[in-house]
Amino acid sequence: MTYWNNTGKYQTELDELTKKVPTSGKARELHIDLVRNIQNLVYDHYNNGNCNWDNKREQFAHIEYCADELAGVAKSEGVKNIHRLLADIRRQVGDCLDGDGDSGLNDNWETLTDVVVSWAWQVESQEATG
Repeated sequence: MTYWNNTGKYQTELDELTKKVPTSGKARELHIDLVRNIQNLVYDHYNNGNCNWDNKREQFAHIEYCADELAGVAKSEGVKNIHRLLADIRRQVGDCLDGDGDSGLNDNWETLTDVVVSWAWQVESQEATG
């Protein structure tokens, strides 16, 4: 995954948004909290093979809850249906934990990271301009 290697499509934006992520606990702003969520989920995937999924479900559910807000950006990123992408990730994580591999999961985490970071950057930019 390119974000894991610090070379993601929106790496510059992610680096700037990450500066606003609190060192512990939830962020006060929704867009920053979703960045925190996706970073934690992706870290767990690449560092621990999703073995902490039970502890991360709440963060994933938070992203799912905000899917309608992410939908417009998702379409601009080539995602026809954000709800389908989220359902695929949830299923693929389950398959991975069951020992059935993670076919396509890396790409889906990458795509979801693009969507979340792009959306968060748009929100951040709008807040900065007033």
